[in-house]
Amino acid sequence: MNINYLTGSTCGDACWHAREEICRCSCGGKNHGILNNPDNPQPKRTRKIGGKFYELIAIIPLPAKGHALIDSIKLERAEILATFDDRFPGISTYAYGDWRPEKYLPVLSRKVTATQAKWAECQALDTAPWYMVWSQAKGSEYLQYDSNHQVQYITH
Repeated sequence: MNINYLTGSTCGDACWHAREEICRCSCGGKNHGILNNPDNPQPKRTRKIGGKFYELIAIIPLPAKGHALIDSIKLERAEILATFDDRFPGISTYAYGDWRPEKYLPVLSRKVTATQAKWAECQALDTAPWYMVWSQAKGSEYLQYDSNHQVQYITH
């Protein structure tokens, strides 16, 4: 018997491998113990940033020996721009930041933490993981300027 508590914490290995009977994360029990059966796929990695849920889009590795750091920076930027085009067309990046209507963009990159570096996705890379690109789900509300140059929330 699973008891579920819906909270603001995101799913992770503890939920997926069901180390305890009670599910205490945001999945509400749907991912609880999912990796105990090898036929089940791993759910998407998620995290909360600024009170909103983001899902993992890409892991940007450090450049391989003999390659320039700019190659990893370009790869990170390309992932962010491709996600903007796919999930948030016409977004106004000027409406985000401190002292603006929204603080965090719906697509962000964050440095890989020591705990995240131990994830199977990071261990599978040829070089060490460097940055992770996170995005809100497709269909999330985002800011765009209308024809009167006023910021408005839209969904796509």
